[in-house]
Amino acid sequence: MFLIFDYCYNYGKLTFAKISRNGTNAVQQLRKARLSKGLPFMINTSEKECYLEYPDGTIKKVVVSKSGIEFEVLQVLSIKDAQNLRETKTKSGDMNEKIKR
Repeated sequence: MFLIFDYCYNYGKLTFAKISRNGTNAVQQLRKARLSKGLPFMINTSEKECYLEYPDGTIKKVVVSKSGIEFEVLQVLSIKDAQNLRETKTKSGDMNEKIKR
């Protein structure tokens, strides 16, 4: 196992940084595509709760309802809280660039 990783790391130029960057870029493209189509984008924070970001910039904290087929809104974030969430996700590496609204 180590030999395979060593080969990929040293010779195949497959590094964690590149994989991470590619994943982050893919998520950013998905976010932009969904929002441009008028669809919400899910920002995962835990198993039980997440945030839904809408094309108008609104972000709602939600949980899956008891029926399991829709979301129950726990909180609608203020403009300031929504921006703080975007900045926090940017700093933590979940988003590779600062998201502006």
